[in-house]
Amino acid sequence: MLCPRCGKETKFGFCKDCLSNLNPIKLKKIEISFCSSCGNYNYKGIPLFENVEEKVKEIVKKKLIVPEIFSLKEVKVSFPKFERKKIVMEIKVIAEIKSSKEEVIQKFEEEIKVKGDMCKNCKELKSYLAILQFRNFMPKIKIKSEFTYKIDKKKEGIDFYITRKEYAREIAKKFRNNKNFDIKETQKLIGIDKKTGKRKSRLTISIRRV
Repeated sequence: MLCPRCGKETKFGFCKDCLSNLNPIKLKKIEISFCSSCGNYNYKGIPLFENVEEKVKEIVKKKLIVPEIFSLKEVKVSFPKFERKKIVMEIKVIAEIKSSKEEVIQKFEEEIKVKGDMCKNCKELKSYLAILQFRNFMPKIKIKSEFTYKIDKKKEGIDFYITRKEYAREIAKKFRNNKNFDIKETQKLIGIDKKTGKRKSRLTISIRRV
């Protein structure tokens, strides 16, 4: 039997080379961002941290579009360029034609444009570090606007999002010696400072009238 496309001898219709050319393995669009604040690459909002190239390889393998006629055997990914704004990849895919069990190799180049975008952790770290929750009453004290990130009014009270923990504690101190109020503090881990390695947390102070 001759291949109707190139004329080569073949046992099954198109030869393996033409069958491979007619059914290219492709890569779905991948969006990766780089946070200049912490220096981490991010995929779907999740920091990749260390071993970034290996993690990108895993993402590529999961994002391959493989035609039904093939079964995937091996994927190799190399990076001629791995930069903040662009990742160039050379992809080599080894697959098997299901009908004939013949092996085919496809090689292609792909490029990921890296978007500059501050990651979720850094956005949170640079926005507010404390929440003052007033419950069952509305406070009559003045809270400085320069330390207020935003204000959220609720049915049960009001929340002040504060940029400095020290200032939030200063406000809470005004209610501590009053038996009419119950005050509780909690801390929530929101990230790690890459420069110092120290954990970053957000303080929540609940001030409830009892």
